[in-house]
Amino acid sequence: MSLDKALAFTLRWEGGYVNHPADKGGETNFGITTKVYDDYRESHGVPPRSVRDITQVEVRDIYTQLYWLKAGCGKVLPPLDMALFDFAVNSGPSTAIKHLQICVGATPDGVIGPKTLAALQGRSPAELAKELCKQRELLYKRIAEKNPSQAVFLRGWLNRLTALLKEL
Repeated sequence: MSLDKALAFTLRWEGGYVNHPADKGGETNFGITTKVYDDYRESHGVPPRSVRDITQVEVRDIYTQLYWLKAGCGKVLPPLDMALFDFAVNSGPSTAIKHLQICVGATPDGVIGPKTLAALQGRSPAELAKELCKQRELLYKRIAEKNPSQAVFLRGWLNRLTALLKEL
């Protein structure tokens, strides 16, 4: 797969402006929080502005730099790349990587380094993608159980996982 295919899938679930009162990420547009957008603009030497005004060029750049590259999606084979990317977008790159590392029996340190890449060798990317989705499902259920205010999102998270598994 590629970033383009992974991003197209993710944006079907992340697209549009949202400011749900229970969402810990707060105000988002195309799945990008105000904090992430402000940090991105600051790093590019431009003043902050409302996430409502984010451009498609900024959206793609943020997803490329902060999720695809940071999660090491280009270092894994399809369809694992897409599963890892979508998990990174939804839960953060470090969390996604740690769960992948759990799947392959590597030390869950949140970094895709030589040991993690070695642990991937000989494993089916398609099977690992399914295992990673199962890890993600368990994480979401723990989040909803531990923090009932987040349970409102559980059905949507699980629907997204079902769609991702079909896409993979």
